[in-house]
Amino acid sequence: MRKIAMVGTAGSGTEAPYDDPSYEIWGVGSRMQYVTRADRWFELHRLDGEPKDWTICWRKAIKSFSKDLKLYMMYPERDLGPNVIQYPANEITLRFGTYFMTSSFSWMMALAIDELQPVKGKKTKGEIAIYGVDMEYGTEYREQRG
Repeated sequence: MRKIAMVGTAGSGTEAPYDDPSYEIWGVGSRMQYVTRADRWFELHRLDGEPKDWTICWRKAIKSFSKDLKLYMMYPERDLGPNVIQYPANEITLRFGTYFMTSSFSWMMALAIDELQPVKGKKTKGEIAIYGVDMEYGTEYREQRG
């Protein structure tokens, strides 16, 4: 059985099964110190649309931790390393549409579902676990509920 643990930056990210090699670890956002292992990382935002100082720091951070994993990007920047992969947005959109694609996690979840249960091909028994995706702001649930 294939097991995927998706990890965000909220406090419950510390509880992810980093020491269990039966899980693939998929991360997003800042790679927190407690993320001791990762197999895939997702940066789905357009980096050149962010503030310049932040972008410089983020590119440096990505280069430092992405050597040991696949880095999925909507807008690939090949200079970030040899493991940069174009996120398959067209294929995912064709299958799932865009209505629920409101966050990096929704795109990650769609990819995990698509890999475990492809439209064509072999279906795989699997488990998707989510850590570190707690609602972080007092109004976030109300604002992002839809």
